[in-house]
Amino acid sequence: MRFSHPTHLVPSLLAFLLYFWPATIAADDPKVQIDWVDGPITARLGDIAEIKLSAGYSFTGREGTRKFLELTQNPPGGNELGTTVPITSHSDDAESKDSGSWFVIFEFNDVGYVKDDDRDKLDPDALLKSISDNTENSNDERAKRGWPAYHVTRWYKPPF
Repeated sequence: MRFSHPTHLVPSLLAFLLYFWPATIAADDPKVQIDWVDGPITARLGDIAEIKLSAGYSFTGREGTRKFLELTQNPPGGNELGTTVPITSHSDDAESKDSGSWFVIFEFNDVGYVKDDDRDKLDPDALLKSISDNTENSNDERAKRGWPAYHVTRWYKPPF
């Protein structure tokens, strides 16, 4: 996967989140349809950027991402621009998209210029604590919706 964006947006931050989901996706409404587009494609992330996806991946935009997050018991935050998942089936429902594996949510937050030279100062422990704390805080909303709590305890592979 490769990102490209207009030069005037370089000072902005395009964040992506990698999630893992349980083997069974709870869908309250089995009629919910997500418009997936299979790669190879160049997918638009709103009017902010685009992503080039190879064959073997599917993409859905903002509305599909909202539906997908609900189906995977993840409350949408409102800044989501798209989702990509690996393809294991060509069915159009969320449960057929490599259930039990991973997905990436693309979000945009207009936070200003982020220096690339900070990448060498990455603190995996502090990042894990932040993700863990935010996940625990979101468990209140999950409980209100009758969803199970998530607990982030360690890295599968620390960021580098």
